[in-house]
Amino acid sequence: MGRYIGNGLATTISIKGRMPDFKILNYKKEILDAMSKVIDLNLYDVTEYTCGIELHLKVDLINQYLKDLLREVSFNEEHINILLQSYEYQNLNQIDSFWDCDFSVALDKNQYYELKANGLELAKEECLLQECFNQVYLRNCKDDLPVNISVCLLPFGMDYSKIIMEDETYLLYLLNMDLKRYQNPLSTAFIYGIIG
Repeated sequence: MGRYIGNGLATTISIKGRMPDFKILNYKKEILDAMSKVIDLNLYDVTEYTCGIELHLKVDLINQYLKDLLREVSFNEEHINILLQSYEYQNLNQIDSFWDCDFSVALDKNQYYELKANGLELAKEECLLQECFNQVYLRNCKDDLPVNISVCLLPFGMDYSKIIMEDETYLLYLLNMDLKRYQNPLSTAFIYGIIG
């Protein structure tokens, strides 16, 4: 088993305090203000818990722009190799018909996000291994708050070359520096993370 760079939609963003006595809800406005400079918070429903805050990507909003986002971020077929392989395995169709599919995101019975093409499941959300998104989402925060941000990703593709790095957090920071790099309204929800 290796560790790989994956990319896709950040479906669930979880913000929790590092210490049990940290009152995270007292800093909710500050945290969300900092995150709003990086991602479009209108893409997410915000849920409060006593121990943290969670952002959940809005399914109906995703489906309006999903196919266009897949086209925009897929600069070659290798980039979405996981989707192509899954689609061909399940549907036994030619790759060139892949873009004729009706793409959608839905929640399964356990409330996990899944990506579908013509009703066939292509991918399910995965929790990323590193909790290193503080530098990405809270880089505009004036204080160094004692919180950890973890992300679940609905993968669009992955790099099959194993990564072996001393500081994976720096690599993710560089890859995710500009979450607004694409034109699609969902582009701020498109991220890179470590899977495996």
